[in-house]
Amino acid sequence: MSTIVTQAQTLLGDSEARITGEAMAAQLAAWGAGEELRAAALLLPALLAGDLSVQAVRDECGERVAALCAAYAQITGAAKDPQWAGQPEALRRTQCYVAAYREPDLAFLAVAHLWRQVIDGLQGGSRQQRQARELARGALGPFLDMLGMRVPRIELEHLLSPDKDDETQEDWRQSAGEIIAALAPHLPGAELVPVDYTLMLVPTKFTQIHNLPAQGGRATQRSTHTLNIHVIVGDVDGCYQALRWVQNLWVPVEGGLIDTLNTPRLSGYRALHAAVVAQLPGGKTRINFVITPRAQYEINMWGFAAVHLRGSAPPSTPGAWWVNAEAGNAQIAAAPIGALPERLYVFSPQGQLLPFDRGSTVVDFAYHVHSDLAEQCRRFTVNGRQVEPSAVLHHLDIVELEHDVKAPGPNRLWLLAAHTSRARSAIERYLKRQGAGAHHGQKIIDDRLKTLEQHYGFNLPPEKVELALQNTVRRESFASKEDLLAAIAAGQYPVDRIFHRLFEKELLRLVDIPRALRLRPHQLHLAQCCRPTPGTEVVGRVYRRHGQAVNLTVHRQECPRIAGHQDIVPLKWRLRPQMATVARVDVRALDDDGLLGAIMAEVYARQPRVTLHQLRAMARHGSARIQFDLHADQEATVAEVVEAVRGLPDFTITDVQSLQLPPSEQAEWQELTAGSIFNPYSRLPVNEDAMFFGRAQERERIVECLRTRQPGVWLIGQKRVGKTSLLLHLKEHYLPERNFTPVFVDFQLLGHPAQTNVFYQVASNVYSSLSSEGRLDDVGAPLKSLFDDDPARRLIDYLLHVQEALGGRRLVLL
Repeated sequence: MSTIVTQAQTLLGDSEARITGEAMAAQLAAWGAGEELRAAALLLPALLAGDLSVQAVRDECGERVAALCAAYAQITGAAKDPQWAGQPEALRRTQCYVAAYREPDLAFLAVAHLWRQVIDGLQGGSRQQRQARELARGALGPFLDMLGMRVPRIELEHLLSPDKDDETQEDWRQSAGEIIAALAPHLPGAELVPVDYTLMLVPTKFTQIHNLPAQGGRATQRSTHTLNIHVIVGDVDGCYQALRWVQNLWVPVEGGLIDTLNTPRLSGYRALHAAVVAQLPGGKTRINFVITPRAQYEINMWGFAAVHLRGSAPPSTPGAWWVNAEAGNAQIAAAPIGALPERLYVFSPQGQLLPFDRGSTVVDFAYHVHSDLAEQCRRFTVNGRQVEPSAVLHHLDIVELEHDVKAPGPNRLWLLAAHTSRARSAIERYLKRQGAGAHHGQKIIDDRLKTLEQHYGFNLPPEKVELALQNTVRRESFASKEDLLAAIAAGQYPVDRIFHRLFEKELLRLVDIPRALRLRPHQLHLAQCCRPTPGTEVVGRVYRRHGQAVNLTVHRQECPRIAGHQDIVPLKWRLRPQMATVARVDVRALDDDGLLGAIMAEVYARQPRVTLHQLRAMARHGSARIQFDLHADQEATVAEVVEAVRGLPDFTITDVQSLQLPPSEQAEWQELTAGSIFNPYSRLPVNEDAMFFGRAQERERIVECLRTRQPGVWLIGQKRVGKTSLLLHLKEHYLPERNFTPVFVDFQLLGHPAQTNVFYQVASNVYSSLSSEGRLDDVGAPLKSLFDDDPARRLIDYLLHVQEALGGRRLVLL
């Protein structure tokens, strides 16, 4: 044992901190640390506990050991700025990064200290174990990644996920032996090392996704066991030769090749990663090969420790963060943690320092890294806590981006949050592209809907189409309808996925399903391969489980997809009663003044042979679409109206169609033709102002409550007495005239509160309603990810932003 370590033990005596100090010193010794660093580790717990003074350490063990202990105590005890916010583990992680930039020995002292705390915590009670896991995931693990110490990192992963049985280990060894035996004859000078770990193979730079253990004492999920083979060859050329043999012997995985030989990571890591699929006795197995030059292997496994502890690598490792550690230390010392100096620096997840001006936000960080990465950012995390795009960066914050190729992308909130011209110009370009994409996506929807309506022979009501689009936005986690339209335009989301279920639901009403199958409506499907229509010969393809029918798909009888299937049942369309001549006329034209009046004039000119039942009209981007339902004495009269509209002078009519009503709407017509008495209480809520009568007292009382800023107004009554009609009347006519901006929210469409984020749905409903009316200015759509944390407060904050955009008009939720 060295003299300095012996002196340190003598100085400690029988101190309670001696056990912890000896464990830290033993760990550093195993990693190759010198005697001064081991002595500092031995004395550090006692010094932090106040049992020793720096002067006593200096007198007994020398200036170097005392300086290490004093510097570490100063870093961990330094006061942070009051503006700093984050998780306790993030603060420890920041202190470790600061120690690493200041001096190498301080970095390893920090690792040994954290390591001992995690080990002691894992041996304690359930609460201590949970805290130890949080410290390991939030501080120790990322710090080991920064230092590039992959051997201890793998050991830490095994400590956190120890549930591996002997059978799994034996299978792993056998599979690894077979792979090595197949590859070794082709690489005679290489060393093949099987490594058992479940970590991400390639260290990342700026993005990191944390899967923290579940709270409340629940066990963490077991990691997927992977098979990894390290191939150690003589030089870089040998790496590519080994890669050729690996990909010749087994099937390469698409996207499974990563080359970091010429683009080293911040930890100095350089290797070839190749993922292949091998046919083993247990079935097809994914194998991960890590191919490394022999001179680089020590750095890959030990990183910073290979240079400063083990002495097996040169200090000037290309691309490593420690090459610029001296300049980084000066930048760190410019201000306290969490301060807001004119020029501040933040850490990437892997410990790289990035400069920003005061006022910069996490959006600026994302675009500083890369525009493509920023546009696929799902959420921002600063110091272990999820933040909004407008969150301002503070000195030495640790900023992480969660990457997701399906992320909704930037919006107006991002543009308002951006501080740098680089970020603002990139967001403006993206929003301009998205605007054009949304317009193209709407055109794709309109064209596809027209094609399907012609195929099936009936129109879908516009409100059903709009509701399906809104439901898709919520279900697929798009930020807004415009993002869905842009995804459709880019080919990322198939429009048939939206429309198929709508047409399927209407058509399956007309199919007579054998009662012996005992199938419910949700178990019936309409084939998309042949798309049967009423009147065609149809059959059902039955799917069974344990002999019981569980699903049935309706096909055309001649569909080649079901040729040869045995479980086919004949089906037929239900007999539909004889009805009066009814039709839905769909007109598409340029939006010119007087268009609607001219079309209605052609209908009224043919009364009483034809009666107008219902009309819908909408205009968008200079195009108009008008739908109206006719009740005529004969089909020839409907055709006469269609031709008259098609030939209207002074108007540009692009298309006129006459189709049947959807089956769900034909029941109402059947009641009319059967002579049933009209019941005003069996219809939908009243939307038209002319059809609304009474309720004057209730309306005045509601307005009085709103003006006196009552916290809420309850409208209570029995079914079918007009509650919804009153709310719709308030929204469409009464409140807007009195300087209010009402938004109608139908909670029946939001799903069960236990399964949906109701607060986010309300905010999304407010945005959808008001943005379509052009009232929100620069207020963007709510971000669903932000509502995962304290959703009630997020909703209040969002509504306050909306209220500011409305100016003097008061927002009212109905």
